[in-house]
Amino acid sequence: MLENHNDLPISAPFVVQLYDCTERSMVMPFHYRKEQSIFRVISGKVNLTLNSHSHILEKNDCMIIPSNYVHAVYPLTEGSIYESIIWNARDLYDLSLGQFSLIKQLVNHQIELELFYSKKNAFHITELVREIFDYARADNISSTILVTAKILEFLGQAALNENSVIYKKELMNRYLKYHQKSLSIFSYICDNYRRDVTLEELSAIVGLSEKYFCKFFKELTKL
Repeated sequence: MLENHNDLPISAPFVVQLYDCTERSMVMPFHYRKEQSIFRVISGKVNLTLNSHSHILEKNDCMIIPSNYVHAVYPLTEGSIYESIIWNARDLYDLSLGQFSLIKQLVNHQIELELFYSKKNAFHITELVREIFDYARADNISSTILVTAKILEFLGQAALNENSVIYKKELMNRYLKYHQKSLSIFSYICDNYRRDVTLEELSAIVGLSEKYFCKFFKELTKL
């Protein structure tokens, strides 16, 4: 079953969710949120589908889930356990300040981060993520400050990854149009999965003819 959790209320600066194989809620159905999140596998192996692309994550692997990306997770091995931390960058950091310009660029999609990190290929990143979750679960006066600082460090390190892209100003408008169209398509499908969605509907929401929509969707999904 698909569920839409894009209006999930978040009263704290961040929320940690744990999914255990013994719980029915372990299978995370397709949904999207307005907030950002990091996903991490504690044990076992899972499949994480992000928009139209599937990723296999094993123990200690992690993934960034940007805002409004439709995603779902299901276990591939018995005993799989995974967790996620959810936050809103605009709540954690004052984006009008110069020291948070990187975060502002990320929120505005001027920087596109590498989303997947494995312990084998990015140990320092996965260790940072582990620390974020450790601090988030700690019930003490400094945990909020430490998580806020560690998320900032994590995003800074992720931006240094060779697969991350910083878009030049002349390319920004084209990329943003492409990005917004893709999010509109996947969120519309997620919101209307209970009925047959037509080609006419999808092409209309992104302002393309049916012919060009098919070309765009093929490029988007690599199918």
